Amino acid sequence: MRTIDHEENLTKEQREQLALDAQFKRERAEAIGKVIVFTIAIVNVVMSVLYVVLTPGGSGVFDLILNIVFSAALIFGQNWARILFVIGLGISIFVSLYALFVGVFHIIFLIILAYSIAAAILLFSKPVQEYMYGAKNG
Repeated sequence: MRTIDHEENLTKEQREQLALDAQFKRERAEAIGKVIVFTIAIVNVVMSVLYVVLTPGGSGVFDLILNIVFSAALIFGQNWARILFVIGLGISIFVSLYALFVGVFHIIFLIILAYSIAAAILLFSKPVQEYMYGAKNG
């Protein structure tokens, strides 16, 4: 109630400024979300390409194609892609932790672990939610 009373006492210019400020904050959050989503999608595709290149016999080509499709869906704001990304990141976290706990210590596992945790958290951040909504609904 207090907010409504406060807004009723504002001048037309002040209400317009509040609306512009809210729009600016949404656009800024959406821009930050876009950077986060594109970064995660690009890192995902690059890691898949490296896996195909570094694995003998090219056994990861199907995975590469799936990762490209999932990354594109994420960029276009598809929530199912975000959920699948988080599931995949959760599996990466589990595998990295397992490898570290059984004594297979490689710096790559620490890098994957840090990236997976950060990406999983960021995919559900407010800026990413703003971007996903804007990307899906135009």
